Amino acid sequence: MADAETKFKLPEQTDDELRAFVDDVLSGRVFTSAQVPNEADLPLVFMPIALGCYADVPEEQLKEIGVLYAPMKAAAPRTINGLPMFFEVRALSRADWKRAREALIAEQERRKTIPLPERQP
Repeated sequence: MADAETKFKLPEQTDDELRAFVDDVLSGRVFTSAQVPNEADLPLVFMPIALGCYADVPEEQLKEIGVLYAPMKAAAPRTINGLPMFFEVRALSRADWKRAREALIAEQERRKTIPLPERQP
């Protein structure tokens, strides 16, 4: 089990990595578990979960996952319940997800007020 503990450590994201993550989510290039309305669908959306990718990770460490995600370019050609399916999964720590989520909300609001030039006659 010590091997699983070592292997599972989630790296802390840099500010630039979190900025890129936020931009990718808002631009539709990344799909997150926060976008899955029914938690029971998570193993179907992120197939490695169904195949046991976290089976050897202690439950206490699993609680450190803030959000699961995958790039949309990695989506399978089929969907499940209208949601994309992925054969890969990545994770952000709770601390990084908290920062990213706050940035996502702020950036969504900012994008609502993008200044546009006046219409030309």
